[in-house]
Amino acid sequence: MTELTVQPVSTPALGGSRASDVRLSAVSHDYGGDDVLSDVSLTVEHGELVTLLGPSGSGKSTLLRIIGGLERPRVGKVEIGGRDVTGVVPERREVGIVFQNYALFPHMTVAENVSFPLRMRKVPKGEARPRVKEMLDVVELGGFGERYPAELSGGQQQRVALARALVFEPRVLLLDEPFGALDRRLREQLGLEVRRVQRELGITTVFVTHDQDEAFTMSTRIAVMGHGEILQMDAPSAVYRQPGTLEVARFLGQLNEFPVTIARRRGPGAELEAPGGLRMRLPRANGFPEGARFRCGVRPEHIQVATSATELCAVPATVQAAIFGGDWTRAQLVVGDGPPLLAIMPHQGPPIADGDRVWVGVQGEHGLLFEESTGARVH
Repeated sequence: MTELTVQPVSTPALGGSRASDVRLSAVSHDYGGDDVLSDVSLTVEHGELVTLLGPSGSGKSTLLRIIGGLERPRVGKVEIGGRDVTGVVPERREVGIVFQNYALFPHMTVAENVSFPLRMRKVPKGEARPRVKEMLDVVELGGFGERYPAELSGGQQQRVALARALVFEPRVLLLDEPFGALDRRLREQLGLEVRRVQRELGITTVFVTHDQDEAFTMSTRIAVMGHGEILQMDAPSAVYRQPGTLEVARFLGQLNEFPVTIARRRGPGAELEAPGGLRMRLPRANGFPEGARFRCGVRPEHIQVATSATELCAVPATVQAAIFGGDWTRAQLVVGDGPPLLAIMPHQGPPIADGDRVWVGVQGEHGLLFEESTGARVH
């Protein structure tokens, strides 16, 4: 791959990079009286890649369209580079947008598609040609300029769409589920490519997806959305390991979930009891009294499995199903009359098969405790 040096985007007319590149203040919106966004505030700093992650109907695409000027919020303010653009049309916002369906002109060559935003901005041809060539090199399509969209694969067409969104040097890049029409392998590949280009150009990016793997692969921060609100916004590792609510924990990755009771206090910690005789120890119990009840969430990678009893793995279980995945084994375990547990073990773990008798335990320091009534995180 050719090593390119590309200068970060600079748009002094919009206020420079000191101001937050995107700022939404108390944005609400509805369609026909049905609320889709409720009092959403969001700040995206210069050079960040922030992902709006959530299920269908959570409001993430509507929020992206409001940033891009394709929708005007019912109430609230939109700022880009410190400038109020709430009522400004998309072409005057200095944003590039890439959609899922590519939206390329079939009668134009690749180079003509990429140069289209420059033509609309009346950039002279002598200046436009090198910019188009450079951008095609950035997305690794150098030499494809004379081809037509129908002669390209789906992944190549999406790279053309990305080059077209970036060629006029926008302040902000908006990506609305751009890989949704591609197979998983190609989605993963393009996700890494987009992250590379985003870092290379230093362009502020807002990305919409419902795919957790894409969000973890690409993001500086993730805003988890639900019911038209931002439920939590933080670095990918933080929202996964420290979810603020049970709803966020359920949406981000797989989760074993069961009721627990504080069985006894042990110094600053406590011992928890779960269905099926499963027990776990919390190093710190935040003053919870004995008998207190919570919902507990444990990620599959924190369920320990052994072929013989140990101090940690002291509860017998039966392997209901075991799936070998190369460098991991995923197993569903039946523990007494409790709910089945999902465990993911590295390849060097004990070899197990359907029907095997094993012993299980939980790494208590990784247990997530939530209020039974509200789902709010308490530990």
